Amino acid sequence: MRLFVAVDLDEARRFAVARLISGLRKRWDAVQLDRAVKWVEPRNLHLTIRFVGEVDDERAARILDALGKPLLTPAFALELGSAGVFPAGGAPRVLWIGVVRGASSLADLHDEIEGRLQAIAEPPEPRGFSAHLTLARFKDLDRRAAALVRTGIQGVHLAAGPCQVEEVTLYRSQLGPGGPSYAALLRAPLAR
Repeated sequence: MRLFVAVDLDEARRFAVARLISGLRKRWDAVQLDRAVKWVEPRNLHLTIRFVGEVDDERAARILDALGKPLLTPAFALELGSAGVFPAGGAPRVLWIGVVRGASSLADLHDEIEGRLQAIAEPPEPRGFSAHLTLARFKDLDRRAAALVRTGIQGVHLAAGPCQVEEVTLYRSQLGPGGPSYAALLRAPLAR
């Protein structure tokens, strides 16, 4: 099974992000970028703390056990801000919204989760942790389209206020023709 650990948005932030996506989608459809963009469905919006990947049932049980123990990272406020893309240069592959409040707490949470999974899961990605909310992925952007994306995100900012992060969720991801579907396997509360 394919697993990842994430922080979910509350409904107000999820709705605000869905409105932002809708506006960007209309703008980019008008300039014929729609075929190059795969948008994240609002129900699937989350901030990935640790992508675990494919694991067998035995390793999944060990991961559930490791994450089932009380977390030490305290609950915190999270606020999203401006849009950006990965990578910083060349053709964009990912459109995201950055974190303007709670980034250090997310990093602490990442480090705690990483410590628990270090002996169980595959090694983490070498590029390090970068707190962000993925909105879309791009495929095969030509120079014109890449330039439209980069100029199209200038000034894009989510003004939805903070939400309280009180838990992390271990999700099982199943890939399908209509996109991924996620099932929560465990919700681990943060320290109070």
